[in-house]
Amino acid sequence: RYVPALEHAAVMEARVGIRPMPADGFPIVGPVEGRQGLYLAVTHSGVTLCALLGEIVASEVTTGLADERLMAFRPARCVECV
Repeated sequence: RYVPALEHAAVMEARVGIRPMPADGFPIVGPVEGRQGLYLAVTHSGVTLCALLGEIVASEVTTGLADERLMAFRPARCVECV
């Protein structure tokens, strides 16, 4: 209806993306203890938080300095969340 040229086209493949949702509903952001070089940024609110999280994560990764705004969301807070 919207693209008449595709009237007889066949769907070759369909994928479903599952949005991450930590068990407690809050983001998990930060380095993973015991896994050098592994940094998580998992959140259900990616669209609304992406600009700020991108800026903070980039700063933490490049400077090695922890941002106080993320302290409540560190991976170590809850093993069951991941």
